[in-house]
Amino acid sequence: MNLIKKSLSYLLAVVILTLSMTPALAAAKATATTMQLQSKSGTVTITKSTGKEVKYKAGMKLYSGYTVTTGSESYANISLDGSKVLKIDSSSSVSVSKSGKKLNLFVNSGSAFFNVSKKLDGDESMNIQTSTMTAGIRGTSGIVSTGISGAESSYGSRIMLLEGSVTLQCSVDSKVENYTVSAGEKFSILPTGNAAPQVEPITASAIPGFVAVEVAADPYLQKRIEADGKLQVEDIIKDADTRLAQEEKEKADNLSKLEETIKDIVVKPPVPVPSSGNGGSTIVPPADLDGELAQRIVNYALQFEGYPYVYATAGPDTFDCSGFTSYVYKQFGYTLNRCSKDQLYNGVPVSKAELQPADILLFSRDGTVVTHVGLYIGNGQFIHASTSTTGVIISDLNSNYYVAHYFA
Repeated sequence: MNLIKKSLSYLLAVVILTLSMTPALAAAKATATTMQLQSKSGTVTITKSTGKEVKYKAGMKLYSGYTVTTGSESYANISLDGSKVLKIDSSSSVSVSKSGKKLNLFVNSGSAFFNVSKKLDGDESMNIQTSTMTAGIRGTSGIVSTGISGAESSYGSRIMLLEGSVTLQCSVDSKVENYTVSAGEKFSILPTGNAAPQVEPITASAIPGFVAVEVAADPYLQKRIEADGKLQVEDIIKDADTRLAQEEKEKADNLSKLEETIKDIVVKPPVPVPSSGNGGSTIVPPADLDGELAQRIVNYALQFEGYPYVYATAGPDTFDCSGFTSYVYKQFGYTLNRCSKDQLYNGVPVSKAELQPADILLFSRDGTVVTHVGLYIGNGQFIHASTSTTGVIISDLNSNYYVAHYFA
């Protein structure tokens, strides 16, 4: 595993933040039938949910669980039913989840420009998600960004609208809140536990260069922006190519600095952790697990929601609790101990406040022996094979029961 390369991409583009995938957040509806990777420029990698790379072909279909990752000065365009709707910025990553006419595009890192010129039918939905929000897109254009390093590194996720409006959902103080964002506005939400989300006006100069060049080449989009009257097209497209080149230079400079900073870093192997008893620390996955891989693990685990619980099974059709976590990690090349009490020894400790997606959670009935495990998905939520009645479900880590029985 090229850990340094993964670390560079991760540090430059994104700090993967807590992911909220509760049923409420997944409900922001705004679906498409055929999804394709229409075109690319530069270095673009396509991987399955297991991490296996897929060879690129122009117009190739994108299936549920695929992730598209762009390199430096590289871009990718995704189309729905033959119409281009998403441009992935350089040094960015987007994962696809599709069920029938319901489509989710998850921005793992960096930015993506969405441009849905034709409104979706009533039975279709297209959600664009980040680790902290879900936006239902029906017929509008804008930019979604998450965890970009630099002057605005404090925000968790952001959406800016060029025209139209969107309804989005996010979790604030453990409650799901709805927000409406209109043309000429941006919505920013910080990581869990920080300040409340904000909706603020934007100026044309705030539109990034990779979007400005798209606006300059699309007269129909220009008319839609002008019709809303919130942003001046002339100001958006002014010096678009120059701004794009400057953005790429800044990213290249940042990457060069990061290479100098971390070239001597040595990643330590996993350290066995002795039983810490009730109130102990949370156990995390192997030490070389970076944020982007962790998010792929979470996305893979989520597809098993609703699968049956059967004691002493470890997939692929039924699971018990430790069978579920060990099966999910096995698909990414990691071996976890099979029994829940022994998965305590498969990582290094962190505090509960430092939880990150893909961390392993341990629970105990009596506070002395681990009797249940789950996989943290972010924002106070975890997925686990619970009981024979419920099967694989998503639960709230802060609920009274799991607070009382939380072990590590």
